[in-house]
Amino acid sequence: MATFLGDMKTYLQMDGDKLVEYVEKREYDKLALALHDAHNRLEQQLQDAVTRMEAVPVLELNKLHFDAMDYGNFNDIEAVRTRLIQAAKGEQP
Repeated sequence: MATFLGDMKTYLQMDGDKLVEYVEKREYDKLALALHDAHNRLEQQLQDAVTRMEAVPVLELNKLHFDAMDYGNFNDIEAVRTRLIQAAKGEQP
């Protein structure tokens, strides 16, 4: 007996005294490939974000740090953090 789980064809079979649902190997392989592709895309997006952060000039970060310096309030670190997050997202300051 075959059932359908979304687009995946599955089969119910008895395994000893248990009813087990099996996914057709071809469907499993499609799912595994889709997950692999999604992983690769996410990995590339992460690498792109890191590359954009690395491209922010150190002098720009240094200027942000000193312009926002307020001893004890960490505004300087927050300014640098904000700029790096903008860069990671591909946003302009």
